[in-house]
Amino acid sequence: MCKLKQLALALLLVIITLAGCKKDSAPEPSTQKPLSKEDIKLSAMVKSFKAQLQSPLKSGEVMEVDSAVWYMKLNANFDYGNAGADMEDVSIKEASIPMEISNGYLSMEYTSSLYDAVLDSVRSHYYSIETSEKALSYVNIAIDTIHSASVPDEYQLKITTVVTSDFVQIPWSFNNTDNWWWADNVGKCDGTYVGKDAMTQLEYMFQIRLACPSGGYWVPEFDIHENALSFPTSSNPTNVNGYYMFYNAYNLTGTFHQCIPYNEMNFYLNGLEIVGNTKIPPMYPALFWNGPYYCIGVNLHKNIDGGSPSNPDEISHGGYFTYAKPHYGNPGGDL
Repeated sequence: MCKLKQLALALLLVIITLAGCKKDSAPEPSTQKPLSKEDIKLSAMVKSFKAQLQSPLKSGEVMEVDSAVWYMKLNANFDYGNAGADMEDVSIKEASIPMEISNGYLSMEYTSSLYDAVLDSVRSHYYSIETSEKALSYVNIAIDTIHSASVPDEYQLKITTVVTSDFVQIPWSFNNTDNWWWADNVGKCDGTYVGKDAMTQLEYMFQIRLACPSGGYWVPEFDIHENALSFPTSSNPTNVNGYYMFYNAYNLTGTFHQCIPYNEMNFYLNGLEIVGNTKIPPMYPALFWNGPYYCIGVNLHKNIDGGSPSNPDEISHGGYFTYAKPHYGNPGGDL
């Protein structure tokens, strides 16, 4: 998962060699990262929120919905997150929990039950991975609104759980068998691996390439939505690598195609990193002034326009890019 594995191994060999030569030297000082004022503040906020959830006097207390969701996210990552886990594989799972909102507030009792349901969802994903060498990278929690013309809006908690493991070693790029259908979970272009598609694989490889901090935990802060048309690679884009995110249209130069060959998959994988790390931040300076934030994930969706659903004139990927800061001072306990 981390990009530093080979360097870390080399450094470890050097350290072992030096340790063998300096047996009588003084013990090395602790390498634990000093806590910032923000880290200390977050630790205090976690403690306060837990006290509220556990208080026998919580009946009747309420909290604004956005605050309740943020505190649940903070607590889950503080208690169980391990952003620096050096693993080789990653598993991403999304789940939803129905929720009721009354006038923009949640009772503390209801918040407590929702948080228990969130942890149950996280544990279900975590323990479904059949290896003992695993870690919870992060949990992201957001409110998803379901609109309907005939009934009032419905709400649910959308939970994204990312678990890293040493279950299998994965390369950091696509090979010549990775020719994937652009969307709709129809698998590779040869009809195999139904249930996956180019979007799921790009999300997966993006997560594999994530550079990890040295320990600590992530707190996902915000998501930014973007579409492919915002990021052309030239003033005259074509259907082959014309945008940093996948986009094809019949009115562009080059063959319109819904099967993305492996070399283009690698291009769009690199493109997602470019968009998430170097294109988006300058577009939203007000969000990034209190950085540094890191792009820790992307959730892709399909766009179609013109023609018919089975034969569209334009197809493309859009995505929600998730940004977070690394924080320290958490226990990183077991689920």
